Amino acid sequence: MASKEEKKKVFKELEKHAKETFELRKELNSIDDKKESLFNEKNKVSGEIRKLIGTVKSSRAERDRLTKEVRELKEKRAKLSDEIKKKIGEAKKLNSEKDKVRKKQSIKADPYKLKKEIEEMESMIETEAMSFQKEQQLMVKIKEKRKQYDEIKKISGVFDTSHKINDEIDKLKKEADEAHRNIQLKAEKSQKLHEEMIEGSKKIDELKKHEDEWHVKIDEVKKRFNEVNEGLQVKLSEMAKAKTKVDETREDTRYERRSRDDYLLGEKVKAVQEKMRKGEKLTTDDLIVMSSSGIDNPEDDEDFGEEEEKKEAKAEKKEEANKAEEKKEEIKAEKEEKPAAEEGQQKQE
Repeated sequence: MASKEEKKKVFKELEKHAKETFELRKELNSIDDKKESLFNEKNKVSGEIRKLIGTVKSSRAERDRLTKEVRELKEKRAKLSDEIKKKIGEAKKLNSEKDKVRKKQSIKADPYKLKKEIEEMESMIETEAMSFQKEQQLMVKIKEKRKQYDEIKKISGVFDTSHKINDEIDKLKKEADEAHRNIQLKAEKSQKLHEEMIEGSKKIDELKKHEDEWHVKIDEVKKRFNEVNEGLQVKLSEMAKAKTKVDETREDTRYERRSRDDYLLGEKVKAVQEKMRKGEKLTTDDLIVMSSSGIDNPEDDEDFGEEEEKKEAKAEKKEEANKAEEKKEEIKAEKEEKPAAEEGQQKQE
């Protein structure tokens, strides 16, 4: 059986392990909270990185699209320039032919201009309110110019061809100018997107550095978490062993208590039996002892008196036998002591 001091030591050991376990759990929860906080901060940075990457990708796609359009527009402008140069060459040749025709046919007026003047005067008659006299005068002029135009037209179609080519040149120049403006606008927008993309990439690199820093902090906290958790597992194992010892100690204590209670009950039972043997009156406590020990109540037993007499007779016989046995032992001891005394006396002489 363990001593009182040993029992105290067992309980103190369990208390010590429980306290240390509580502190380790508390520290572990604190580390876990810190780890969660770090994860949240890291996730914010990661979210910004993902957002910027999406923006940069979108800018790159738009920039590439604009760059492609600029390239196509430049190709178109180059083709238009070539076409304009070609048409200008044709126009120069026609102008030379036109001058030859004028000199040869003594044509001073330009049929294109005549046609335009005729159209303008006809439009005036249709749209403007004028006197009859003025209208007649315009009609005469239109008739004269139309006659002049028809005569020139019969002589040569070089004038119409020349004006047609000039119109084509003007149209091509307009297309070239429009292409040039679009090139400038799209190139400017493409450049702006490119700069935004570069700036976004720089921010991403900076944020990734911060993200790496958060990763390092998180790894440190994870390492500490694992260390504390391992310590906690060891401590839980030690506490389980200590608890087993405490349970064993408690069981020993309960066993000791039961043994002591059984002994005390046995003594009380003997006292009650002695009262019963002597025929003394039993108290309430005596009856409780009898009930606890399983002894029947003598007052409820019809043969109680007879049984008691038998017990007394048996006890008297046993007592007489014990006295006779003690007498024999005394006689035997006297016989053994006498020779020993005589032998000792002879040695002295």
